[in-house]
Amino acid sequence: MENQVPKQKGFLATVERLGAKFPHPIVLFLWMTVIVLVLSFVLSKAGITAVHPSTGETIQVTNLLSREGARMFLVEFVDNFQAFPILGVVVVMGAITGLCEKTGLLTTVIRMSVSKLNGSAVVFLVAFLSVFSKLAGDVCQIIMPVLAAALFYGIGRHPLAGAFCAYAASSAGFAAPIIPGSGEVTLTPVVNSAAQIIDPTFNISALGSYYGLFVNGIIISIVTTLVTVKLIEPRLGRYTGVPDGVDPADSNIEVSEIQRTAAKKAGIAALIYIVVLVVLCIPSNSIFRNDATGSLINGSTLLASLTVLLGLLFLIPGMVYGRCTGQIKSVNDVARFMGEAVKDLSGFIVMAIVIGQFLRVFSDSQIGVLVGIKGGEALSSLNVPPQVIVVLFILLVASINILMASCMSKFLIMAPIFIPMLMQLNIHPAFTFWIYRIGDGITNLITPLDAVFVMLLATVQKYDKKANMGTLLTNLLPFSGAYFVVLCVVAVIWMTLGIDVGVGGHVFLS
Repeated sequence: MENQVPKQKGFLATVERLGAKFPHPIVLFLWMTVIVLVLSFVLSKAGITAVHPSTGETIQVTNLLSREGARMFLVEFVDNFQAFPILGVVVVMGAITGLCEKTGLLTTVIRMSVSKLNGSAVVFLVAFLSVFSKLAGDVCQIIMPVLAAALFYGIGRHPLAGAFCAYAASSAGFAAPIIPGSGEVTLTPVVNSAAQIIDPTFNISALGSYYGLFVNGIIISIVTTLVTVKLIEPRLGRYTGVPDGVDPADSNIEVSEIQRTAAKKAGIAALIYIVVLVVLCIPSNSIFRNDATGSLINGSTLLASLTVLLGLLFLIPGMVYGRCTGQIKSVNDVARFMGEAVKDLSGFIVMAIVIGQFLRVFSDSQIGVLVGIKGGEALSSLNVPPQVIVVLFILLVASINILMASCMSKFLIMAPIFIPMLMQLNIHPAFTFWIYRIGDGITNLITPLDAVFVMLLATVQKYDKKANMGTLLTNLLPFSGAYFVVLCVVAVIWMTLGIDVGVGGHVFLS
């Protein structure tokens, strides 16, 4: 039975038709690799350069259509694949969460958790949890769409709407940490360093922009809910298909007593694990702390090992549930379930071979860095009111983010330009940091250069084999556009009212 999708009209329908003409991601990234190689040759010969604002180093495009470039490509081909971002995370987390999925734990927990919820409350819960999950890093953009799609399918909603809702919210979560995390800790020193170009005594804490970021989290959760309910679900229509590996008879939302009991025991096991982890973090000499500072955040083993710790959080309950339902009788059953889950990732692993080459070529060419510097210089030269600069800055960061997904790289380039510039316009660095996070967050969900974007396609194709890059872009663009409009309005109003953006973080310096 085919998925019944209403006939689409208008701009999004045009985007989807154009997107449907996109080649397979493997072919797309092959062409993008060729384009970067050609551009590296042209821009290098043209002698286009830029001065790095942090180091003073002259940046020029590296010609990769050269003897050295060819040697690098041939010698480091396998290394480029192995160094592909999130490859290891995807395989490890895919195998572990796959155990929970194959045994039915995820489906059971989801059905139990939403049994008393209905309507938009379910969507808001998914959106809010997805924003919150960004605390765990990029891995949330892999896990949350999988869980949300299963949740929506289990309660009779369109699973693709769930996947898009969760991916959009978790991607934008960088601009909206409900709880301060590594982003605040790692980027705040860059803020201070850039501000000290103008004021050598300037210093602000990691909570300098937290009020604004927290408000962003609530706003993004609400906007995501509205876009999902009012636009995405209506245009997707009713889902009548059956996802790969799911028995049609299993679509009933009812949970048996055995499943309920097993899920409760799995929950207890997860709670015990969390309590033990918390207890282990308490001692001042805990293995999870930074040896030099004792911090559980900055440079700590805790944050560095989140993938493993999250993996155990899924693995332990999954094994308990499988054991209680009789599906796991020995370690052989565990290996079988995890092996089946890894098979589902085979398409992604093949694509990673090609995408790894593109990311290496793009990085070595220096094109992304050059674009970031030139764009920043152009914006800083404009003579317009501060409110206009705010909107243009957000737009610039959002645009560069599509080409340069690394948050740290962009901020290292842009902070020394814009923080001093805006300080001279009496704008506080904490406010600049806040609007930078907004710009970075609103296009995270639509950049194909983000490694997790390809993983989203794999999740979506589980429910609709005809889905392609056009399907993703068509259904994610409304979220990105809504985030941009609403958060720009919020930033302008915030600046006009002069409300503090965090602890010690103001809108204006005086």
